[in-house]
Amino acid sequence: MGMVTYRAKQGQIEAARQLLSSVRARLPGGSEPCRAVQMGWAEANLQAAERRWPEAWASFDYVVEQVTRAGARWYRAQVLPTGPRLTSLAAKRATPSGRERCCAR
Repeated sequence: MGMVTYRAKQGQIEAARQLLSSVRARLPGGSEPCRAVQMGWAEANLQAAERRWPEAWASFDYVVEQVTRAGARWYRAQVLPTGPRLTSLAAKRATPSGRERCCAR
C-alpha cells in the first residue's frame, strides 16, 4: 500500500487507483486492523492527490483515530500533518478540525 501513496504523491493518479483496486481485491473481507489502517492511509493520500478534500480528511481522521486508539504514538506522529503541510491542507478544508483549532491558538 506504500506504493499507492507513493504513486499518488508523484501525481500518478491512475496508477495509484489501479494499485489500490488490486490490493482491495486481494484482501479478505474482515482484514486485520493494521491492514485497515494502511488502506485508510493509502486512500487518504489518493483522495488528497485527487483533491477530494472531504473524503481525504475523513480518511486521515480515521487513520489518526485508529493509531491513537492502538496507542501507536510513533505512527500517530507520522500521520498527523504538521507545520507547512497542516497549513496547506487546512486552507483547503472547509471546516477546521479540533486539532487545527487547538493549534491555531
